[in-house]
Amino acid sequence: MAYPDGLLLEYWDCRKEQPRQNPDVGDTLASFIVEDIFETYDAEAPGEQQIETAVHALERAISEINSVIGGLQNGG
Repeated sequence: MAYPDGLLLEYWDCRKEQPRQNPDVGDTLASFIVEDIFETYDAEAPGEQQIETAVHALERAISEINSVIGGLQNGG
């Protein structure tokens, strides 16, 4: 996955195929991304649909973050 410093894999437990509990790194954005994708994952969906769903979830998160930024820029 393309993420600065490749930290997404620090938040993923490949053996258990789930987000890692209490990783030794402190990048909350990487943790959020892994959790968000995991929560929308459907093992029975075709690969293309899985990617589309993950992209949609992250686009929703971007919209929500942009709303928070806008609120902060407007004084809260």
